Amino acid sequence: MEIAREVKERQRSYAGQYVALDPSAGHKIIAHGTKSNRVAEKARRAGVEVPVIVYVPEKDTAYLY
Repeated sequence: MEIAREVKERQRSYAGQYVALDPSAGHKIIAHGTKSNRVAEKARRAGVEVPVIVYVPEKDTAYLY
């Protein structure tokens, strides 16, 4: 659960945004923003072919699926 820990540690900084992580570099955060497609594009331009994209919810937000 390294990804979950990384996102939780940075929730305050990235709340309400999509975050791109590089799986080949220990899940280092390489891009972030409010539009997932733009975040993925930034990650690819940074040299990551298949980034892991996660949404960081606002604090105290619940999602039902």
